[in-house]
This record gives sequence, structure tokens and C-alpha cells, in this order.
Amino acid sequence: MRIFKTQKNILKTLIISILIILFTTTLFREQLLVYFYPIIKSTQKFAITSNVKDYEKIETDNFIIRYDESQSQNALMSLEIAEKYYNDMIKLFRHAPKNKIEMILYKNGDEMMKNTGLNDGSYPIGVYYGGVVHILPPEEWIEDDDNFEEIYEKDGPVVHEIAHYIVDEITNGNYPMWLTEGVALYAEYKITGSEWGKDMNDDYISIEDLEERFNELNQEVAYRKSFNIVKNMSDKWGVEKLNNMLYSLGKGNRLNKVTEAVFKVNLYEIR
Repeated sequence: MRIFKTQKNILKTLIISILIILFTTTLFREQLLVYFYPIIKSTQKFAITSNVKDYEKIETDNFIIRYDESQSQNALMSLEIAEKYYNDMIKLFRHAPKNKIEMILYKNGDEMMKNTGLNDGSYPIGVYYGGVVHILPPEEWIEDDDNFEEIYEKDGPVVHEIAHYIVDEITNGNYPMWLTEGVALYAEYKITGSEWGKDMNDDYISIEDLEERFNELNQEVAYRKSFNIVKNMSDKWGVEKLNNMLYSLGKGNRLNKVTEAVFKVNLYEIR
């Protein structure tokens, strides 16, 4: 009996060691990521929604919005925008979300930062994290009361973060930061007509910069460059090929191999 237990422990240790080796080996990293990612995301989502269990909730066929009671009107406005563009998002990405998209509209920025684990000093107007769309109260960034709803729809986070949700689901989390940001901005551009950072100069940033040091770059310029690269992909090869790239990433393929297979070019040749 003791020998059997020892053998089991050795076997268990061996299996864990093999998994660790596989995970840290570039050849298998992406495959393991896409395999385990839905489980990891589900666990994160449960923890996130548990932290706002006292929030109010609105549920439709496509969305679940949890909100602080002070944000009831903004929650309805967010839902209206989400539903308005939902079918356009499905058509653009050729993908219908498997489950209802969950959104949280917070009481304030501090609560949003705490629940998403962010520690940056400034509040983003929206965050996609753990399979959930997180939204900052629009009063904290919109100063024009006369055009409040129009600004929130065109410049707000709802469409952008839903695009992140869909990209994340298609790719099973297998994407670099610049790509998901570029695709989300491109989705806004195609669906709402809003083009972010239109007059910004991003010529001095390369795709190598985005790949290797995205978080070290000026974020506004990095986002604009990401958008331009994704837009150029779509303009040159078509939205269908852009979607094929995302679906291929979702199978655990590496981005450089995907661009060679889908676009017939090296990743770093794309501008």
C-alpha cells in the first residue's frame, strides 16, 4: 500500500513537471493557453460578480447589466447602446457570443479599479477583464451635459469593450494587447463611425514596438498605431481574412505563423 502511494505521488509529480515544461516551452504555450483559458476566465468571472452581488441587475436575451443603484439611468442607457449595436458586432466578427455578455456599471472609479485589480492612478472609462465588461460612471468623464447621451454612445466604452469580449472569446485569450486594442477601435470605427485619434502621428512606432514594449509606449499613440495596423489589414486583405486570423489564434496558433498562413506575409512586414 505504501509503495502504491509512493508510485502515485511520483506519477503525480511527473505529470505536473511535464505540464510545467510544456507550459514554459514556446512550442506548446499557446495550445495550453487556449485549452485552459475558458476555465480560468470562468473562475475570474465568478469572483468578479460575487464582489458586486448587492448591485441591482437588468437581464435581457443578450446582456446582464449589474449596477450600483446610483447608476440606474446610465445602466439603461448602456443597455440601449449595447442592444443597438449587438447584431452589427455579430455580423462584423461572424461570431455570436456563447453566453449573455455581463457588464458592471460601478458607483465610482475606485470600486472599478478594486474589482479589476488595476492600480494605475487614472481611471479608464471602460475595462474588459475576467470575461466581464466594466464601466466607469460616465459623469466622471463627460462634462457636456447638453450632449451627454450622444457623447456616451459615440465616445464611450460600451461598443469598444464588447468588441474586446468577442475577440477574447474567439481567440481564447491568445492575442497580444496591441491586437485586441486595434480590433476594438476598428470595430468602433466600422460600427459607430467614430475614429479615435484621427489626427495623431504614429509613424515613429513599428509593429515590433507594439509587440515587444506596448505598455512602455505613449498609450494614446500606441492605440492609434494598433488601430491603423488593423485597419490596413482589413483594407488590404478584407474583413474576412481579419476574422480568419482571430479564429486561427483561437486554435492555439502563434500570431507570426497566423499572419504567414492567412495574409502570406511576415508579421513584421505589416504596416
